Amino acid sequence: METKPSLKSEKKNNIMPWVWLALSLVYTLSPLDLVPDTFPVLGWIDDLSILSASILNLIQHYHKDTHKQLAKILKYLKWLFLLFVILLIIILGVLGYLVIFDN
Repeated sequence: METKPSLKSEKKNNIMPWVWLALSLVYTLSPLDLVPDTFPVLGWIDDLSILSASILNLIQHYHKDTHKQLAKILKYLKWLFLLFVILLIIILGVLGYLVIFDN
């Protein structure tokens, strides 16, 4: 027998992607970052990646019932994108460190 989710949990599930989007906007506009914006490219990549991932999360959430394949693709795309950005930040950080502190 299939049970329907309660209205309260359904509302909570509909609000969470918007909460993540709002938090990512605050993070993007905030001067406090994991990678400060004083590092010109790294700081911008950091902000844009978190904002992009939250937008992909929002799109994935609203297509999970109607377009299941699209939602699945967006889920993997979101995580691959974040993994790529994390690796890019690490590589650029190491290269920057080697250029600055190379004796």
